[in-house]
Amino acid sequence: MAAGLTLWLFAPPALTEPPPGVHMEVGPWEPDPGDDYSQVPRVPVAELMMWSEDEARLGRAALDLARRLDALVDFDGLLGPRPWVSDGAPGDFRRRMLAVRPFVASIGGVVHEVGYAMHGGDIRYSHVGDAEFLASWLVHPDFHLLAEWQ
Repeated sequence: MAAGLTLWLFAPPALTEPPPGVHMEVGPWEPDPGDDYSQVPRVPVAELMMWSEDEARLGRAALDLARRLDALVDFDGLLGPRPWVSDGAPGDFRRRMLAVRPFVASIGGVVHEVGYAMHGGDIRYSHVGDAEFLASWLVHPDFHLLAEWQ
């Protein structure tokens, strides 16, 4: 299963070919009504979706681009000491966010908890970090990325 993440770009990108085994696609920044990006200090102008079968390769490629493009990294879900899948119970994402908050804060760098609206009015959360956070996460013993579209 491929892991995926998204870089939030604050200037139009000038990209080269992705490294072998990493796929990329640039798209417009299109937040949905109900999304809460109030924690993020700047508004992105585009997003760069990235995915790969190799989590470490994807992480290193994203780190290189995040540094070069001054981008934030949206991990497309909540990180924690181990991968996690929602059980679908009301409020489970909020409980997960509160449970992993101290763990994620201890990693280093800057990380935000961003809420995005789901169909039916539910709010889900994603960790969005800077390049320093990703660099620290890549060498952390519990490193993992989230399965695409988890």
